[in-house]
Amino acid sequence: MRGSSLLTPTPIRIFSQHNFISFQFYSDLDGTFEKNNASYSNSYSDHYGETSPEISVGVLPMYRKNIQETINRLRWYFQKNHEYRTGSSGLEDGYLQVNEFTNAETQQEYDLTVDRMVNGQYSWSPLTTWGNTSFYVANSVGLPCPSDAFNKGLADSLYKVAVLEAHGSPSTNGSLTTTVAKSITIRPAIIWLEGCNTGDLTYDNNILTEIVCSSNSKALVGKGGTSNAGGDREQWKRILRAQYC
Repeated sequence: MRGSSLLTPTPIRIFSQHNFISFQFYSDLDGTFEKNNASYSNSYSDHYGETSPEISVGVLPMYRKNIQETINRLRWYFQKNHEYRTGSSGLEDGYLQVNEFTNAETQQEYDLTVDRMVNGQYSWSPLTTWGNTSFYVANSVGLPCPSDAFNKGLADSLYKVAVLEAHGSPSTNGSLTTTVAKSITIRPAIIWLEGCNTGDLTYDNNILTEIVCSSNSKALVGKGGTSNAGGDREQWKRILRAQYC
């Protein structure tokens, strides 16, 4: 088994010293978890031994607390998942990245930012040179920017993976809002949101839920964050590459 998806109305708080949501309990199959924090008696506070994840684990949440709409969205999800698994999605190998943390004011600043995205310490290499690649940076000099990515790049079948770097909230990842997500075409199978709180699935109007569930989206896997959650990016990159790339 490479991965699993949990069907649940709300995420379960399962591993924590601060009582935040994490799926490490399900993804680490050979580690040891213990409940030793009296302040959070229902959460696993200690995790030791072999702590790396063996499988990817996700959740398909209730869509806006509407059971019938959730059923409709699940049908759509399994249809597009079947298309991808059977090779009929039309997606090509490729990687797209958007950076809204930087606002480049010169061509040189823009080029340096793109170089860091491709080759820097925190780059997604080797995905940054995998098949078709495109990079978009917020800027004031007329170069490819986030709106170009949202209006065209994400609609192309050239990319299987898209990383969107920006500050976030439960309903936004930078300039990508739930309203925008519902109105644009999203083709990549994997969408990685860097914004804090984008993974707050308890929020009715959640941006990550909208990206995965939208009828205009072919996304199968989405990652969002909470204000407390962290993780080993390299481990999850390896798992996602093995399963989807």
